[in-house]
Amino acid sequence: ALEGIWADVYARQDALYAKHQRKARSAWRKAIAGLDLAALIAAFRRHALMLDGAPAPGADHESPQAAKHHKAELRKLARSMAAGFLAGVNDQPDYSGLLDAVTGALTSASGEGTAAALAVSAAGAGYSGFAWQKAARDGQQEPDRGTVTGWLAKIIAGAVTDLATALASGAVAGVTAEAMLTAASAVLSKGRSVTAFLDQAMASMLSTAMAAAYSALGGIELLDFTTAGDGKVCARCQACADRNPYTLRDYPGSQHPRCRCVPQPRFRVPAAGQLG
Repeated sequence: ALEGIWADVYARQDALYAKHQRKARSAWRKAIAGLDLAALIAAFRRHALMLDGAPAPGADHESPQAAKHHKAELRKLARSMAAGFLAGVNDQPDYSGLLDAVTGALTSASGEGTAAALAVSAAGAGYSGFAWQKAARDGQQEPDRGTVTGWLAKIIAGAVTDLATALASGAVAGVTAEAMLTAASAVLSKGRSVTAFLDQAMASMLSTAMAAAYSALGGIELLDFTTAGDGKVCARCQACADRNPYTLRDYPGSQHPRCRCVPQPRFRVPAAGQLG
């Protein structure tokens, strides 16, 4: 239900995230294509003492406490083996493509954040016809390698969690090796952590760029943490909004994956949550 400049800010933000998430998921699938998932499944099943058609020993124990203990051990084994397996992503020939995809996403987000701040300020001053595309290109700043690899580490860690969950669940259910391979393949191909953490990385970069652009404009000392003002706003973001305003240095930034909140200069234009 947003209107005016905030409708443009959020529509462009959503389109940018979707575009780069598609690119990153494609790069992720290429990067993991060379990993031998069947070998991991076979090794895990050996360590878990699994036989086809039966749960891992102890997972179906008559004693609830014993079964709980065995399941915890299975989850620990699954996480350890999944972590070792996905550590190999860094050595794959297409890992550089994944690096490039994340770098491109963050670079674009920085430009979009700069453009958004300028557009919001221009709207507040009564100007129309803002040149979004040019401002977004001119405002791009490529992140340093440490920032990119830091977000990639979070993506891989998230994939470890998802893969380990699939392995442990299969062991408890006693599925066949073929069924476990199918489930694990689907989890890795979906790339849930790629979408989640790239979204958060881009939101963080966009928010930081907006705050920096407001600061560079001069005369802006306070920022409001601005939510989309709809029923999807989470408690954490609402709490940040309730503590408005913030100094440029203290602005909290993106709070979680899929965070849509952005900084807004106080008293410059109506808050997004007040529109529509």
